[in-house]
Amino acid sequence: MSEIVAIIPARGGSKGLPNKNILDLCGYPLIYWSIKFAMSRDEIKKIIVSTDSQEIANISLSYGAEVPFLRSTDLATDNASSADVILDVISRCKLHDSDIIVFLEPTSPYRDTLDFCKLLDLLNNYKAEKVMSVSEAVCSSFMFQYHRSDEQAGKLSPVFPENNFTTVRRQDLSKSYFLDGTFYASIVRSFIENPTFLDTKTHSLIPNPLSSFEVDSFFDLQLYRSIFQFFGPPEWSK
Repeated sequence: MSEIVAIIPARGGSKGLPNKNILDLCGYPLIYWSIKFAMSRDEIKKIIVSTDSQEIANISLSYGAEVPFLRSTDLATDNASSADVILDVISRCKLHDSDIIVFLEPTSPYRDTLDFCKLLDLLNNYKAEKVMSVSEAVCSSFMFQYHRSDEQAGKLSPVFPENNFTTVRRQDLSKSYFLDGTFYASIVRSFIENPTFLDTKTHSLIPNPLSSFEVDSFFDLQLYRSIFQFFGPPEWSK
């Protein structure tokens, strides 16, 4: 019988924001919010944290997650891919081909229950094999995007040559979206066949705007502290 399994990646090292997965966010370590979200959903039967850190493992266990093994050192480097981490969990934990993995990065601490219901609807009713959350890009289009050269005093060049420095009105462009990191999901079989969440089988959902930020810097952490203080924690946590 297939199950929904949450996988939460949380390696110990981080150059941009040291120990970010266990930094304080409103009285709890950052990883707490992903673990507790998964625990709030009856549909999720297992919550597996993949980490190379015994400290993170102990914290995760104290909040109710499973840490069946410590990640190997070669999967805990800056160059290790999320796909390899997921395949490692699938293999070591002997997940079934028909199981569904929901990948919850600790750096996205604000998740909405209604958005998770949308994800389940895509998987169950629309028979999606993979699902990712996306948010509307602030700049709306590559037409507004440029590379910037530090070596040439900030000189700009278009991301796509066809842009050619054309000035266009934002309202005249179609919307574009970026992968916001809130939710990733896949049937195990489909992920093994092509170890990515983004391919021709991928469907998308647009989550609560408060979910669309990721904690990769101290500014991001402060931003979420402000969001939690002003809007309150996610409704499921109350």
